[in-house]
Amino acid sequence: MVKIDDYVFYKNLPELDLHGMNRYQAMVLIDEFINNSITLKYRLVKIIHGYGTGIIKKTVSDCLKKNHNVLEYKTDIYNGGVIIVLLKS
Repeated sequence: MVKIDDYVFYKNLPELDLHGMNRYQAMVLIDEFINNSITLKYRLVKIIHGYGTGIIKKTVSDCLKKNHNVLEYKTDIYNGGVIIVLLKS
């Protein structure tokens, strides 16, 4: 069984980079990314929001809270501009 802390053992996780996006673009891309990841049977993915003003980070967090395919998520311990997401199987 995959746990959220297992991401440190994976070299290449599927990722979504939101640099340069506004909150509305980010919301659409996050939902599409999560749905595509579920279809492709990924369990762990990462979303890169960067640092900036925190608007995109909050948007990512809000989207992940509302998404029924997300089991858990947390900020990467090595990079505060990345959120690791554990998806339902």
